[in-house]
Amino acid sequence: MMLSLRLEGRSSIGAISTIMNRFELELSSTGSISQILSRIGGLLPMTISPEDGATQYLVFASDEIFSKTTPILVTVDPCSSTILRIELADSRKAEDWKNHFECLFDNGVEAIYLVSDEGMGIRAGHAEAMSDVVRQSDTYHAIAHQLGNWMDRLEKAAYKAIDIEDACEKKLDSAKSDQAQEERLAEYENVAEAAEKAVTLYDNFSYLYRCLLGELNVFDNNGNLRSRQQAERAHSQNVDILHKRSKLSNIMR
Repeated sequence: MMLSLRLEGRSSIGAISTIMNRFELELSSTGSISQILSRIGGLLPMTISPEDGATQYLVFASDEIFSKTTPILVTVDPCSSTILRIELADSRKAEDWKNHFECLFDNGVEAIYLVSDEGMGIRAGHAEAMSDVVRQSDTYHAIAHQLGNWMDRLEKAAYKAIDIEDACEKKLDSAKSDQAQEERLAEYENVAEAAEKAVTLYDNFSYLYRCLLGELNVFDNNGNLRSRQQAERAHSQNVDILHKRSKLSNIMR
């Protein structure tokens, strides 16, 4: 019951205790539950080993997750989602990842190639432990980082254009003669148009960026694996919203 509630029900230790108490089960205190689950976790190996002793060649998908601030190093087989190795580590430096990969090798699991993000520790660990194995940046982080850099550039450009518009507006207010007012008004209209375009470009790009990251999510907001139908439906909704935003922007101009 304890394992079922924890693994299948994804319940907290407090919730498990409440349910077990309700059914008058033994070992239902939070302390007992915590101790037993920890003991079971300690009995499970951190690294998978082929049963027949043969070497398995797999793609490694590696990343860090965190228990509060403590890193947990994880490598999985992306085809089957099998956890190949999972370990609570003191840090996520090159040496930690090097040892992580070498433990897999020692247990008969070899890498065809590695998929990971651009973390410095994991990249350095890959270089030290298996420099002959190709490392591929995962699609999510590759897109998120590259497009994120563009979003930063567009945001800075938009703020710069707004500052220029604000400066021109102040110059316009201080104009004394009719000729100076006309010249500064023409200048202000040009920079105001440029600022509007810069802000619109940043706003649309930012929206597309968030939509794209959402479409790359493997899981929904409740942690459930998204189906192809769900992903396609979300894509259609995002396209419709984008079209509406584009029409509204043209009307406002």
